[in-house]
Amino acid sequence: MVVNHSGSENYADLTAPTETMPGVQPRARPPYRQEPIAVVGMACRLPGESNTPKALWDFLMRGGIADCTQVPKSRFNRSTHYDGSTKPKTMRSPGGLFLENIDVPDFDAAFFATSHVDATTMDPQQHYDYMQARDPDDRPPSVTIGGAMKGAASLSGKCHTFDVKADGYIKAEGVNAVYLKRLSDAVRDGDPIRAVIRGTSTNIDGRTPGIASPSAEAQALAIRAAYANAGISDFNDTSSLEFHGTGTQVGDPTEVTGAASVFAPSRDPKKPLYIGSVKSNIGHSEPAAGISGLLKAILSIENGMIPGNPTFIHPNPKIDFVGSKVSVSRLARPWPKAPFKRASVNSFGYGGSNAHVVLEGAGSFVKTLCHLSSVVPDTYDFFDMEEQPAPSRPYIFVLSANDDESLQANFSRLSSHLLNPKVKAELSDLAYTLSERRSRLFSRGYIVTSSTRLDAAKFVRGKRSTDPPKIGFVFTGQGAQWSQMGHDLMRTFPSAKPLLQSLDDSLQGLPDPQKWRLLAEFLAYTEGLEDLVTIACFNSPQSISLSGPVTALEQVRARLSADKKFVRMLQVNLAYHSKFMDAIGEDYLTLLSPQLTGKKAGKDMSMFSSVAGKKMESSADAEYWRSNMVNAVHFDGAVTEMLTGDDSPDFLIEVGPSGALSGPINQIKAAIGDDVTHVQYAAALSRGRDAILSIYDLAGKLFVAGSPIDLAAVNQLGRNGEKKPSVLIDLPNYGWNHSTKYWYENDASKDWRYRLFPHHDFLGSKVLGASWNEPSFRKKLLLEDLPWLKDHKMGTDIIFPASGFISMAVEAIRQKSKAPTILEGKPENKSSAYRVRNMTFSRALVLEEKKEQKFMLTLVPKTGNGNTWHSYKVSSLVGDVWQENSRGLIKIEEGEEERLLSSDILGPLKFPIDGSLWYKAMNDVDYGFGPAFQKQIQIECVSNKRISRSIVSLQEPESAYQQSP
Repeated sequence: MVVNHSGSENYADLTAPTETMPGVQPRARPPYRQEPIAVVGMACRLPGESNTPKALWDFLMRGGIADCTQVPKSRFNRSTHYDGSTKPKTMRSPGGLFLENIDVPDFDAAFFATSHVDATTMDPQQHYDYMQARDPDDRPPSVTIGGAMKGAASLSGKCHTFDVKADGYIKAEGVNAVYLKRLSDAVRDGDPIRAVIRGTSTNIDGRTPGIASPSAEAQALAIRAAYANAGISDFNDTSSLEFHGTGTQVGDPTEVTGAASVFAPSRDPKKPLYIGSVKSNIGHSEPAAGISGLLKAILSIENGMIPGNPTFIHPNPKIDFVGSKVSVSRLARPWPKAPFKRASVNSFGYGGSNAHVVLEGAGSFVKTLCHLSSVVPDTYDFFDMEEQPAPSRPYIFVLSANDDESLQANFSRLSSHLLNPKVKAELSDLAYTLSERRSRLFSRGYIVTSSTRLDAAKFVRGKRSTDPPKIGFVFTGQGAQWSQMGHDLMRTFPSAKPLLQSLDDSLQGLPDPQKWRLLAEFLAYTEGLEDLVTIACFNSPQSISLSGPVTALEQVRARLSADKKFVRMLQVNLAYHSKFMDAIGEDYLTLLSPQLTGKKAGKDMSMFSSVAGKKMESSADAEYWRSNMVNAVHFDGAVTEMLTGDDSPDFLIEVGPSGALSGPINQIKAAIGDDVTHVQYAAALSRGRDAILSIYDLAGKLFVAGSPIDLAAVNQLGRNGEKKPSVLIDLPNYGWNHSTKYWYENDASKDWRYRLFPHHDFLGSKVLGASWNEPSFRKKLLLEDLPWLKDHKMGTDIIFPASGFISMAVEAIRQKSKAPTILEGKPENKSSAYRVRNMTFSRALVLEEKKEQKFMLTLVPKTGNGNTWHSYKVSSLVGDVWQENSRGLIKIEEGEEERLLSSDILGPLKFPIDGSLWYKAMNDVDYGFGPAFQKQIQIECVSNKRISRSIVSLQEPESAYQQSP
């Protein structure tokens, strides 16, 4: 988000004296005014499937609250990170608010010209940073991104902003983008102005009681500075304030206090300031959170509604809502009556940074908005199922992408969007948005349509050349004309009508050509056949045209047909390009000379003569055109020279009533060879086809080839009395190509994200990256985390129980045995029995208050015994040295049936002794067992038998113990 840092200067001005030279009167500085900034594009990807501003608005208006318990599998294993205990190495919140339907390794590296190595090693947040930057009207804006991380988060998994239940905030993922321009530039360029930023300001809290303690005074100063920068002195015209509102017991009351000190003093109590926070819907995405609030405020201004705070049920008693003249609602409500829509947005940072933005509706600055939504309000009429009347003419829609896969995805998304019954879009607006408000990328496609129901079979795709194609024109000769050709052009292109009328008037005034035909027939009857039939045109290496009398040509055709040669008569009434035209040559020269006197050829255009069969070095005069009429046409030579020259074209357009020259051109290209296979060909018109469709096809092919064609002119947008087209602001986002995954992650990171077992109170967790074949486990223990250990003493020292070492070994081998089945997705093993032997306790472990003790357990399979026995060793860190505390052998006996206990063992003790006597005896020899370890209620010592009865606690322990310590 673009902000002006003058707020920090204002803060300094209000807290420090101004130093001046002695005796010199300080110069008054003129008041600073920020230039208004237009928001001309927005994009977002936020929780609650809010992947577009429209989707975000719908989510806010229905009071949506994103679910924090649905953690995508691609992030981490929630079941082993969260247990609701808030103990160390576990999540405080029940989850996080994540972006749905995305895979973290997704990235379109080719689009951003990023190498595979760079794309793989980049922070995945940058991947989505780049991709989101393309979505606001396909232009690159500024972007911030935030990710879900552990911190002082809400136990309830919600941001209860302004509510008595406020217990912190829930972390969220988020990607936001805004595209900003100076308001004057946006108006000049006809951009869609979504809102106007009047003023901004930033500052810092300064010294506060703690890093997380906000300052109401500094927040108020940021607000005042933003309004001063905007040149606004009346705070009562602001109707809504989007709060930072994290939902904490300290932050929310402080923020209300700061805002009230600015907006409340002169405010009418009957017109309170409407406040809210988008975090109650989508959580706190940290660096992206400020723009989330900005997007909500802009959408509120546009729609004239202020979404509610869905987690606001019982007001926080620490906040004086009435005295602060603010109002919070759980439900959405209309924008209050005001001369214009003005809103403010707060955004604060951890550590004391404060930012404020003053927004205003675009209607205050422009009379007519040049953008529209393609989606109509939810007022669908199920009984109005009639088709909309077809428009009077078709349009050409163009799409582009970086590759074919994305291009097809773009077309599919657009087609699906337009099929939505809620979508009502004018074809002219669609054509304008797609051709004039989108980047023109490498892979391109077009469709000519007169309906919003797009036919995939008519979508033409291709790839542009590296450079814009050079265009060459070839002009059709005689005989290709057809009735009503070009008639459709007059309907769509009014400029064509006077031109065609002028040509028709000229043709009506020509002499009757019948006399010239009769003259040719007369010459044919008086001279020999070989003198009558001449070559009129060298079309291609395999094609020529003959000219002469009809009867002579009929004789030639008969002879050729007898030899099974392709031959046909051209539909002309004069023997052009032959000596028979000499009779009118002089008259033609006389009539044409005045029209060409003083005219020169264009400097950027080359003409290849079909008379000489080569490039012309000077302009064509009247004599050239007389020669063209009476001499043979060397079309083959002219086209060959054009295609093999230094400045050869890449795209040939036949200007004429049909594609009559397509065959000769293909033959010429084949004769030249591979050097010209890339040259494309298209005809302006096709025989019998609607001229508009033909012209649009030609325009589409030029667009696909990479020509900088003016598609607005082709579509006649805003012309012929039509309304000026508008930008559609909610068309589907770009379809990224995620076929390749860009991801590198070491084993340690995978172990942490997808750990198989929760962190254990004694054992801790497997060392990240260590193999399950010979796993090692580490634990950092603090007495404050396991206070019941304080009940295990020897004298005055707190001693880690020896049974705890056995518990660690049992849990370690349990996890090792179950890990393979979990990784393979198989059912877990049945309950198991554990056998321990050769236990030694070499060193007691004394625990101290507020001192961290580090443990490590290693588990190694013993060879030679079927790998059933494992050697374990428990060590603790003393200084910088690991010292052994216990070791032994342990194995799992899976599937062993439970041993049946005899009835006398299960029966009551015959000679019971109260357990308290046992603990008194232990205490007398300095073995101090506190309440947590006094589980024996009765014991019996008879004939060398030791039997006891223990209390079984029904309370679930903090960690699962196969063998309780």
